[in-house]
Amino acid sequence: PNLTIEEHLRQIHPGDLDYWHRTVNHAIATQTPYQFEFRSIRPDGEVRWIFAKGRPIVDENGRTVQLFGTVLDVTEQREARNALQESEELFRLMFELAPIGMVLKTLDGHFLRVNRAFCETLGYSLEELKQRTFTDITHPDDLLAEVDASDPARRIAAVVDDVARLRPHLVGLQEVALVRIQAESDSDRN
Repeated sequence: PNLTIEEHLRQIHPGDLDYWHRTVNHAIATQTPYQFEFRSIRPDGEVRWIFAKGRPIVDENGRTVQLFGTVLDVTEQREARNALQESEELFRLMFELAPIGMVLKTLDGHFLRVNRAFCETLGYSLEELKQRTFTDITHPDDLLAEVDASDPARRIAAVVDDVARLRPHLVGLQEVALVRIQAESDSDRN
């Protein structure tokens, strides 16, 4: 239903009312399109996120006489985006603060990300690992036959359920680091 401006203003969340006024007034004064999100309160009290996009309509004298646009309820999209951000932050913290070494690497063995524990275990700095591949730091007895990264069938089959010994970098370090290796295909990530 079409709402009057007064009815519309009553539905805007008090915390967003100033922002709404500044945005709309700027569009009117500059006669430029607008696009923004704000909270709206339904008659039942539920708060929803609204995306508004539109433009001023100008008469023959150059005065803004109307705003023409659309609004869309984006509450679910905003909630999904927030949940994704929280999940990504949780993963980042778990990865970085894990007491065991963890890596993310490409199928050809280049390190995308390593955590502090991995660096400390092997004695490499992050900068040193960026210049190496997983093959470079894997004990020769544990190297797999080369997997042709251009062949999807071979990439999918490149799953190792064994442990590999990594060559510690520090001179005289006797410890052997054990890791579980699993390569995944592009289709596994989708």
